[in-house]
Amino acid sequence: MTTTTRHRAISDRFLDQAELEFDREDFLQASEKAWGAVSHYVKAVAKENDWPHQSHKNTEDNSAIIVSLTDDPERNNERFGVVQALHHNFYNDDLPESTVRAGLRAARELIAEMEKVESRVPSGVAARRRARREVRANATRPIRS
Repeated sequence: MTTTTRHRAISDRFLDQAELEFDREDFLQASEKAWGAVSHYVKAVAKENDWPHQSHKNTEDNSAIIVSLTDDPERNNERFGVVQALHHNFYNDDLPESTVRAGLRAARELIAEMEKVESRVPSGVAARRRARREVRANATRPIRS
């Protein structure tokens, strides 16, 4: 199994585990699994396209590029922000159950939207750099939690 395939499998598994943890009322684990699902999906796309992918900042930048290609970048940036809040929740345990539920839905929807545009993702570091500059110029970066 390639590392890209492995990251996709982890993403799928984490989405399912997030739902199970939510049903068990373990909202911290549900939160982190949903964040992990999105993070691993973005990492898979980054690896396929020879982008840097080792840091949280890379995940934010890479997701912003992918999201900018979707039909509704603003809504998908909001989804990314909600999912980032889940990551924050894992460490702070400060989100209500309803927000965690919304975050799990946002994670699934975000990944589905990113999958639709994968074939349009620019390949290579130079293309990523250009896309990142364009995203920043258009102020479509994900909302930070």
